Amino acid sequence: DNNQVKFTNKLIEFMFSYKNFITDNYEDLPKQNNITNPLKTFYSNYSFQSRRTKISSILKFLYENANIDDVQINEDYLNIFGEVTVDDSKCSLCLACVAHCKIGALTSKQENYSLNHTPSICIQCKICENLCPEDAIKVVPGLKLTDNYFTDKELCSDEPIVCPGCNKAFGSKKTFERVKEKLIDTGLFEAKGKYIHYCEECRVKRIFEDN
Repeated sequence: DNNQVKFTNKLIEFMFSYKNFITDNYEDLPKQNNITNPLKTFYSNYSFQSRRTKISSILKFLYENANIDDVQINEDYLNIFGEVTVDDSKCSLCLACVAHCKIGALTSKQENYSLNHTPSICIQCKICENLCPEDAIKVVPGLKLTDNYFTDKELCSDEPIVCPGCNKAFGSKKTFERVKEKLIDTGLFEAKGKYIHYCEECRVKRIFEDN
């Protein structure tokens, strides 16, 4: 595939200063034979979870052996590399994006109720951007290799809501306030508002006890 060749050549040029490393021109082959292998070690990770995690592993290996600290390719050759940004003022941490991210690039942590993103395994499918009910997510194309590219990056976090019945964290303060606003707007807060402080299990118990 021509775009794959373009991307690989651009990546190798950035990392090791070799131009047109991959070629389909027979006349260029003698020139390529004179190139010295820039890698300090051989790639030896033969594990396999998925195609994307394997690509991430190889990119990390090349980055660690590169001549520069930052590698950035803005040209959208393959449309499978990029990052995710979140507007903190809009995001309610409903985590619908996490539920639909089948590749596992978006994750959440209950201890600080955060939304996190690992750029190296993100395939830029844009499902998270398209289904976000708050229109808080934007997918930004382009490959930018840094030390943080291969680790979790916190996009948004919030104070967790703790159930007074069982002490379990079951949601974020932002989500709680959004639900409260909707109940007030629809005139249902007086009837149902006293139960929203409880988790799903304790809420059912309280409603049953009150009735």
